[in-house]
Amino acid sequence: MSKKKKTERHADKIKQYISSGKKSTQEIFEYINRKTKWGITANQLGSILKSKKFIRIGSGKNAEWELGDEENGEK
Repeated sequence: MSKKKKTERHADKIKQYISSGKKSTQEIFEYINRKTKWGITANQLGSILKSKKFIRIGSGKNAEWELGDEENGEK
């Protein structure tokens, strides 16, 4: 069994959290920092959220995120 990288573990936690509905960037940031021992920086979170695993709704501080379709590469 291979060990997942920290970024992959964070992405999995975010997917699990978002699966219950849309969440704002701030809500995701606070959730990860509460649930993980070392937390996450805003830059790390931004990099994870820009992947095809997530879809951005809105812009600026009011942006919300939902699950994307990573298998088909649709964003």
